[in-house]
Amino acid sequence: MYGKPKQEQRASLVQYDLHLSSSAYTTQWPPCVRCPPAASCHPMAGDDDDPDRHQLASFQRYLRRARKILCIVGSGVSASSGISTYQLQRGLWQGYPALDVATPEAFHVNPGLVWMFYSDRRREALRARPNACHYALAELCRRLPRAASGATPHTAPGAAPGAAPGAAGGSAGGCPPQEGPVALVVSQNVDGLHERAGHPPESLVELHGSVFDLRCTQFFCSYRGRNTRDQWLTPALRESTPHVPYAPQRAAGRKRRAAEPADAEASDRRKRRTGGAAGPEPSAAASAAESSASSLDDADDAGNGNSEARPLPFLLPAGLPQCPQCHQGLLRPGVVWAGEALPLAQMDTVDDYFKSGPPVDLVLVVGTSGKVWPAMGYVERAKKCGGKVAIFNLTVEDLEQVRKSKDVWGFQGDAATWLPLALKPIIGEHYRPRDWFRR
Repeated sequence: MYGKPKQEQRASLVQYDLHLSSSAYTTQWPPCVRCPPAASCHPMAGDDDDPDRHQLASFQRYLRRARKILCIVGSGVSASSGISTYQLQRGLWQGYPALDVATPEAFHVNPGLVWMFYSDRRREALRARPNACHYALAELCRRLPRAASGATPHTAPGAAPGAAPGAAGGSAGGCPPQEGPVALVVSQNVDGLHERAGHPPESLVELHGSVFDLRCTQFFCSYRGRNTRDQWLTPALRESTPHVPYAPQRAAGRKRRAAEPADAEASDRRKRRTGGAAGPEPSAAASAAESSASSLDDADDAGNGNSEARPLPFLLPAGLPQCPQCHQGLLRPGVVWAGEALPLAQMDTVDDYFKSGPPVDLVLVVGTSGKVWPAMGYVERAKKCGGKVAIFNLTVEDLEQVRKSKDVWGFQGDAATWLPLALKPIIGEHYRPRDWFRR
């Protein structure tokens, strides 16, 4: 290039600059968080007015100094793996409201209906895969070892300054080790994806239980079990449980309904131009697409409980999971139903985490607004102790006010995209296990 005449050199540099500024090139680069704002390692480095960039840099500076992190995980993380939630389903499953399928009273009246609902949720959870957010949280808890008093949470006690996280070493001046994990994840999801992502069990609290946990309903039986292998627990549930892939159908139904007014208007304009004559016959591909959209829309209507939804069979108790210990009681899903108290053991674990060691100085609210109990209680508790909050959610309320706050960070968008990027100073770039694609 430099052996060419100056005019050709200038033309080559102009073409190179245009190549760098093209959208096809810039979309391959995430925001740079390791370089100072003045650096120019990629095209986004010079965007000093981007509020997300300033939020990210400020959060990561505080993250490096944080000694005790609490992560509150909501249903938005499961939604990134394709698991539908009550919010997406408008509180309905096969036309039945949540109060008919997720309460102790519903199980007492019709245990077969409740088991069909949770069999569908088990199948959906087994078919889903952990996303980047699950792996990032699992790696966060692995990278933050039990730190000695006075040591940073990202360096093992006795490790030299600047050593890699988790580097082994002797005791730091004989200081007693810090009790409890440095990072704790409190999940409100019941799909078991944290466990499949390899999350350390001592750093995970499942407040609402899991669809794979089983409990006996007999008063004098204390059986507790877990089954993560079998998609169906009984042959009757295999034959009777309906399944409509909900989320894609809802999207297809919305697209079809939104397109109908435009199609009708276009047809009217075509008739006015042709003097009322009928237009050309639709092609075979168009007819097939309309038929497919119609079938998806009908499935969407069935999933929402319209009149076309087929009735579900009534299952006798003999066809439902039985307790293998007492051989008398029915098994129920080990989840917290509406109207039930949260498990005392899990609540005590979180309380002990707050009470032991230094105060919680950082709360990550991931996939939830953090304004429902008990997430809101934990956030307020950490704030009273001087902790700060970072929200990773599709929608962040009062985002502009959050960006102006010095104690709250707001990252609006998919948590599976934002969280690994935000935790990069600790978990690095290669935070997934080698066999992540098989899980």
